[in-house]
Amino acid sequence: MTRTIIIDPGHGGDDPGAVCGSLLESDMNFKMAMALGIKANSAGFAFLLTRQSGAGATLETRCAVDRNCPSSVAFIAVHFNAGPDAATGTEIFYAGDIGGGHPSQSGMALGCAIMAALNTARLGLHDRGVKPDNQSQHPGGLYVLRNSTRPAVLVECGFLTNPGDVHLFADPEFRNRFAAAVISGVVKWLG
Repeated sequence: MTRTIIIDPGHGGDDPGAVCGSLLESDMNFKMAMALGIKANSAGFAFLLTRQSGAGATLETRCAVDRNCPSSVAFIAVHFNAGPDAATGTEIFYAGDIGGGHPSQSGMALGCAIMAALNTARLGLHDRGVKPDNQSQHPGGLYVLRNSTRPAVLVECGFLTNPGDVHLFADPEFRNRFAAAVISGVVKWLG
């Protein structure tokens, strides 16, 4: 059975996510998710998206895609950050408490492998770290990470509010390089 990576392009439909001028996070998430899917295929994985271009999906529906795919090995949510203009770089979140105050060790290991691969690829992005989801903008945790049945991470690729990050991710070739590094991290994590 071909191993499958579930790719969740965050937001969509009536929820654009961060809006910076005419740039919608939901659109950038989808472009990045498609680049990840292509690189996943090239590495021998199947991939499933939790939503289609322009469409929305509930958080529960996104997790159901994972639950209903027995060949799923990982769940990767794709987002872009927003903040002060000076904020830049990539950060990765994993479920910080899966019960009894224990972090998701497999999610943390997956996140660390992906960040290491991004750093090795020398993409010029600041490493903002691999963090438990209670350190995100949602101190109660991130639903898709806590309700995925597989090791899960949320990758904040860059900042839509930073002109340098936007310039990089506007380039399809850069998105492909970023996606290749993420998939390389998944491959290394799987061993």
